[in-house]
Amino acid sequence: MKKIDNQSEKQQLELLKQGDHGAFEYIYKNYYEFLYIYAYKLTGDHSESEDLVQNLFSELWQKHAEMDIRTSLLPYLYRSLRHDFLDLQRANTTRTGYYEDFVTFSNAYQQGPDAYLAEKEIIAKLEQLAESLPGKMGQVFLLVNLNGHSPAEIAALLNLSERTIDNLLSKATQSMKLKLGLAIALFISSILTA
Repeated sequence: MKKIDNQSEKQQLELLKQGDHGAFEYIYKNYYEFLYIYAYKLTGDHSESEDLVQNLFSELWQKHAEMDIRTSLLPYLYRSLRHDFLDLQRANTTRTGYYEDFVTFSNAYQQGPDAYLAEKEIIAKLEQLAESLPGKMGQVFLLVNLNGHSPAEIAALLNLSERTIDNLLSKATQSMKLKLGLAIALFISSILTA
């Protein structure tokens, strides 16, 4: 079997659905920090953020056979984390100051076609951030995370070696992790003030 990181996102999800622990570990390693940053923006608490992300991955593994992911994995995980956060807030009597703004955002933008448009806006922001990366880093990031291509497929598409693609992806992921936290805060802030 090929290395898991040479598989497309669709293949990785299929392996996960079949119970492949390597696919789960790969997804965990590649998405944990993105999800943690997002969870921290929601909660403002490190421990609660870690718990939210750990619970999300625990649920992903427990329900791997029942998964029916029809979008790219990252938007799916963000939506799941958002729902888990809202469920947690409903269960708790103490709420972060951010919670009320987030509920306003959720209620305003998560109804029917508006939910689709909000997701499209988030994806557009991700694309905008990726395009700001130097060279082909942004393109590689988008091909992996939004289009589900494997590094091998991208290497063939861009006429580069797989090692170069792996290096570009690693650098792009590090840069996006830094930019993503700020982008989420700015994006939600811009929607709430619009």
